[in-house]
Amino acid sequence: MTKTFDYYFDFGSPASYLAFTQLPLLAEQTGAAAVHKPMLLGGVFQATGNHSPATIPAKGKYTFTDFARYAKRYAMLSTLELKGKEASNAMLSLPDARHPLVLTHPK
Repeated sequence: MTKTFDYYFDFGSPASYLAFTQLPLLAEQTGAAAVHKPMLLGGVFQATGNHSPATIPAKGKYTFTDFARYAKRYAMLSTLELKGKEASNAMLSLPDARHPLVLTHPK
């Protein structure tokens, strides 16, 4: 039996894209394959009475600062430098758990 882990993502979420870029390393380190599970984060916010950090000034500022730190740490382009469409397109060709994930980063 192949080991797997669940990766829940929203195509419009910068955090999902940043996590997506780390899946190959995580799979290599754990010997497990990602099972991609799309979700609508807005629906989760609505169901839980929460709001997107982008709609709350203090949270939004911190969140995007944190995204930039994450991008720098992993030597990748900041999601702020990517057009949302490019990040979503990178995730559109997601393989399932039976196929290895190969991702190249724009430099």
